[in-house]
Formats: sequence, structure tokens, C-alpha cells
Amino acid sequence: MIKLLLVFILLLSSCSKKVITEDDIALSLQAMASNNDSVMEFPEKQPAVISMEKFKTLVTVYFKFDSYEIQKSEEWKMSNISQPVELIGGCCPIGTDYYNYTLGLHRAMIVREYLKNRGIEIITYKSVGKRNLVTADSNEYGLNRRCEIRY
Repeated sequence: MIKLLLVFILLLSSCSKKVITEDDIALSLQAMASNNDSVMEFPEKQPAVISMEKFKTLVTVYFKFDSYEIQKSEEWKMSNISQPVELIGGCCPIGTDYYNYTLGLHRAMIVREYLKNRGIEIITYKSVGKRNLVTADSNEYGLNRRCEIRY
């Protein structure tokens, strides 16, 4: 548990760098190795038992290639959110599993920070990396570079 907390703190502190470093990837590898599933969830608090399958996508925020910076053109999508949400960061299939897992996590974390600063409760956030692609068409990879905001 302490190990996971340290990984979380280090990943959160690297969120302001805007560039994913080898250390970030190494930390993600350690976190993934300590977890049986390749998707880690970070609950904000201990919620009641919630079935995530019942969540619906409220908003999808898109990102540029190899970036987790929220573009001004995407901010308006989050302006009407008022209920507790789940965040799921995703990537296109370009790159390694570990890199994309970390990038997806950074995308979820930056949206988490943005929403928390506006008083929105975050139930959980996670990365699916390059799993759960919206499209496999290389002409539309931009649709995979996202953070889904679900309620």
C-alpha cells in the first residue's frame, strides 16, 4: 500500500512536467507489476460499491499526439459538469504499452486536477493505455487520444 502511494505521489508530481520521463515509465512499470490487472484505479476516497459498467460517458476531452496538456478548445466541454465523475485516460496504439499507460494516466490526472479546481468530485481515475481503442483506423487515431469523463 505504501509502495502504491509513493508511485501515485511521484506520478502526480511529474504531472507538471508536460513530458513523460523514463522515471515516470519505470514507476508505472513498478505499479503495474504490483497489480494483477494492467489497469490501475486511484479512488479519491473509499466510495460505496459502485459498478463502473453502469457509468455513461458524459464528455470526451481530446489531446494532441504525445501530449497531456488540455487545449483551450477542449475546456468548454467540462464547463457544465456538476456531478461526481470517473475519468479514463486513453491513447492511440503508437508506442509501447508502458508508455501509453503512463500517458493515459497523465491525461486522466490533468483532467482530474482541472475538475477538482472547479469543485467537482472525482470518484476514481485510471488509464487504459492503448487498450479500448475507439478506432483502429490510423487516419482517425486522434479519437483514441482522450480522457473520458463518466458519471
